[in-house]
Amino acid sequence: MISGVTALALAVAGLGMTALSQAKASGLPTVRVVTPVFNPANETFASDGLGAYYAAGGRSYYMYVGAGSTITISYAVTTDGTTPAADKTIDFMVNAPYSASTAAWTVNGASVGPSANSATGYGLMVTGKTDAKGQVSFTVKNVDTAATAEALPASETAPRAATGRVYGNIKAVIDGLSDMQQVEDLLTFDITKAAASTLGGAGTPVVTPTPSATASATPTPTATTAAGVNIRLVSPVLTDTNSIHRADLEKLFSVDNTWYPVGVGFHQIYLPTGSKFVVAYKVTDTSGATLSGKTVKLHVNKAYSKSNAKVAQGTNATDATKDDSQGNDQLVLSAVTNSSGIATFNLQNLDTKGEVVPAKPTAPAPVDASNGAVFSQFYPEVNGATDIADFFEIHFTTAPATKVIIACVKGKVTKKVSGLKPLCPKGYTKKK
Repeated sequence: MISGVTALALAVAGLGMTALSQAKASGLPTVRVVTPVFNPANETFASDGLGAYYAAGGRSYYMYVGAGSTITISYAVTTDGTTPAADKTIDFMVNAPYSASTAAWTVNGASVGPSANSATGYGLMVTGKTDAKGQVSFTVKNVDTAATAEALPASETAPRAATGRVYGNIKAVIDGLSDMQQVEDLLTFDITKAAASTLGGAGTPVVTPTPSATASATPTPTATTAAGVNIRLVSPVLTDTNSIHRADLEKLFSVDNTWYPVGVGFHQIYLPTGSKFVVAYKVTDTSGATLSGKTVKLHVNKAYSKSNAKVAQGTNATDATKDDSQGNDQLVLSAVTNSSGIATFNLQNLDTKGEVVPAKPTAPAPVDASNGAVFSQFYPEVNGATDIADFFEIHFTTAPATKVIIACVKGKVTKKVSGLKPLCPKGYTKKK
């Protein structure tokens, strides 16, 4: 259960969570989120002063999701930060007590009410049991509408609004333990006017093919030589409503040609220039079993893709001098899968000028620089030729500058001046 002071801190923070951590926290039991994967730039545990109320090692993140989204939240539970805790009862609280959460949800068909100011003031609590691996999942469906949701944020890492928020705090705990007796991952989902999507789960969301007539770059031909693995994109979560599913390219790459094994995925999405974003892949064997400790190589601005955007992870950035038409990737990064089989990359776009903002997220993307494209193509690899993996492209956009109107005063005369950076005529002063 949540104490009044503790839960009030949750309300002020607007909490949320990231992927599974490898760190131990003083040997305490842990309840860590595996999916969905949260952007580390949205971590607020320290800045919100939550260490006074929760055990050291706790984490809190927030995420913006579209009204009507369905979210499957998977947790890994341990007895000491490492050892899986099997057959543990987990209390899953939606719209946590004292949090002022008002988002509307259903869980297993049951409606979730708003948060109340009492120790049992959660909108709804359900319980689950961890499996032999210490894992448990819960699915929540948001039932807010776009009409009542928050405005779209400037980016996925935009600061939380000071007013007008529509959000739900979610907390999972080991039954019978206090906040100081276990290390918790705290989540907040802010509900926006974006299209609904499906987040979380074991792998890539199931989507209906929506072929696009837009051409794309020719991939690197490779030969099939040995048994591979499945490498599926889990962040960003891409669906038919928030991205362009290129079923035509999936067919071209693996059916019409033998460049890649049958089953590869290909999506395109739009993000604003300068965005920070998380790319995460889940790696499994051909039977679906999780593969931990696997090195995933991420090809950024992949060879032959005509990618031209500037992308970096820390000080490692794409090198535009590498000619992709000669088989050169502009950047190759690596990460090792954690105990849930997930490898994570924290990236940022460095461009200042991008494509024109599309009319909708599913609008066909331009092909290359001659058509105004500013994009990066990503492809993961473990074993190489036989990996069944998800391609995706990010097309970076820049909103057009908007004109500003100011009022200029000279004595009793007022003039209105408009422009991108308007200035008052000589002798006039700007009205405040």
